Amino acid sequence: MKNEKIAVAEYIKRPNPDTFLILISNDDETDADKIFAADSFLSKSDPDGIKSFTDKINILKPDVFSEDELLDWVIKKFDGMKISEETARHLLNFSNFSPEELNSEIEKLKTFCFSSGEVTVDSVNLCNGIEKDFIESDFIKAILQRDIDLAVKIYRKISLKKDVEVYLVFLLNSAFTAIYKLKDPSSSGLNDFSLKRELKIWSKEQFELLPVYRKIAAATSPDKIKSIFENIYSADLSLKSTGGNKFTKMFSLINNICGQ
Repeated sequence: MKNEKIAVAEYIKRPNPDTFLILISNDDETDADKIFAADSFLSKSDPDGIKSFTDKINILKPDVFSEDELLDWVIKKFDGMKISEETARHLLNFSNFSPEELNSEIEKLKTFCFSSGEVTVDSVNLCNGIEKDFIESDFIKAILQRDIDLAVKIYRKISLKKDVEVYLVFLLNSAFTAIYKLKDPSSSGLNDFSLKRELKIWSKEQFELLPVYRKIAAATSPDKIKSIFENIYSADLSLKSTGGNKFTKMFSLINNICGQ
């Protein structure tokens, strides 16, 4: 690592005029001076020269991209295939804010939808192992409000759908991940787009649950949330294994979370 940093520093001081070295970061605290000057071996070897090359570095931060720009980029990556903004937003539910991961999902969908020429919400669901759309926001809200009867009622209503249990567990994990992140005081300073990206709540239904997320985050300790994650993880493993009654497993998960 030491030799690599020295090589980079030497290159930046005497760069090829026809070559660009681009550093991309989504960390607000990323600073070129900190990357190099913090290393004693560089400071000692060239104490006056650090600034001479860090001034030549521009760090591009993805958070400067707007939500509209992100959606436009995703749609254009489908190379003319028909895809609505609603479907593009739905795709973001299954992807991190990562060009590599989004590209992988997009290429998979382009192959899957090649014959029809259209990418739909159902296509996205099918490519992620999910059969159809469900009333996920109602189910998640019932869990967060600890309404066991309502959560079971909704689950029974949609339990005939293929693989719905795995999907609901995925949504529960996403919801409590967002809640856990909201406990970080720095989240209050994020704008709507940055918050959506950080919490991965791209759909309108998910965003409407944000006030509920905030309320749960304020009232629930980190230890309780970690305990809920353990229940979700155990249920996910159990549901993906063969054998056993899925309703019993889901009822146990609902009861365990609502009883926290």
